[in-house]
Amino acid sequence: MTSLTISAGTFNAGANTIAVTGDLTGAGTFTASSATTTVGGNFSPTSFNANGGTMVFDTTANSAITTTVGAYNNVSLSAAKRPTAGTLTINGTLGLTAAGVLDLATNNAALSVAGPTTNGGTITGGSGALTFNGTVTTSGTITGGSGALTFGNDATDQVTNTG
Repeated sequence: MTSLTISAGTFNAGANTIAVTGDLTGAGTFTASSATTTVGGNFSPTSFNANGGTMVFDTTANSAITTTVGAYNNVSLSAAKRPTAGTLTINGTLGLTAAGVLDLATNNAALSVAGPTTNGGTITGGSGALTFNGTVTTSGTITGGSGALTFGNDATDQVTNTG
């Protein structure tokens, strides 16, 4: 579908794969697919349930990902995205392709990733803290801003640069 606006109530994707090439917005609750939900444009529902699935953010450069709706499960980026002010919390994995850009500096967003990160693109921090609690494998770039930059929360976490 081109875009999805939830004006009230709840849109529950269940186990269905959802692909929105444009914006996903609205005043209602969006429950993502337990499989894969792809959003090409801005992602800004009022309320969000990750439902254990993977959110794929692609196509439209410099579009927004809201940070104020709760935690995401797995996140994959293949385009430039700018999280809104707040903390982008990912309880699962974070993956960026070579075209993936996570620009946390523009809106001074923070980042907290509980699981593994595979970065083939660019992650740029601002004044918010960047926290990677799982193993980080990067062939791309991770640049901290003025906020704290933390890798790992136990002895098993590793940072590997393959680039």
